Amino acid sequence: MLDAGLKWDAVLDFVQQNPGSHLRKIKKELNISMGTVQYQLYRVEKKGLITSSKRGFYRHFFHVEIKGFDKDILEILSIETLRQIILFIIEQKNPSQSEIAKEIGISHASINWHMQRLVVLKISEEIKDGRYKRYRMSGTHERWINLLFFHEELLSFTSEQVEFQNN
Repeated sequence: MLDAGLKWDAVLDFVQQNPGSHLRKIKKELNISMGTVQYQLYRVEKKGLITSSKRGFYRHFFHVEIKGFDKDILEILSIETLRQIILFIIEQKNPSQSEIAKEIGISHASINWHMQRLVVLKISEEIKDGRYKRYRMSGTHERWINLLFFHEELLSFTSEQVEFQNN
């Protein structure tokens, strides 16, 4: 078992290397008890080395230098379904809600719920196309590529999967 100093360092290092991680992920990856992880996160946050924010049921942890839009993106990317949706939208450019539902394998209602969250956060934009809703990512193409490359390990994908955007 790790001593208290090593646990502090392990938690701080994990949050710095995996921005946007939530409590259970940190516990699982570090193989430390829930109470110990909570205690160490509290101590590191109180010292001003990390920050946290709560979205829905999850509290996400970040290095103090990560703020604003980047922080919102990392919170979203830490959720597997939203990460899949975002990658599909980037790949397909302006997919319809039906195309997203078919690709991700969840209901249209679930896609609509997730997409409304992304639209409210100004991460995605909704485009009316007749009776269809299409979606595209907000911001510049370069910003998304940079975010995805910066967090390649977090997203568990290779640069070849993003390379299509550069062509």
